[in-house]
Amino acid sequence: MEQRESRLNAHILPTIGGVPVAKWRVERSRLVMEKGAKTIFS
Repeated sequence: MEQRESRLNAHILPTIGGVPVAKWRVERSRLVMEKGAKTIFS
């Protein structure tokens, strides 16, 4: 659980910021995944 929270805090929240769910788009998901792939798996 701590590992998931760590990834959330380190990679996802800084990317999505305060974007409301209603405003979330596929492009934003791709950005999160691209950033995570560069940092988590490198």
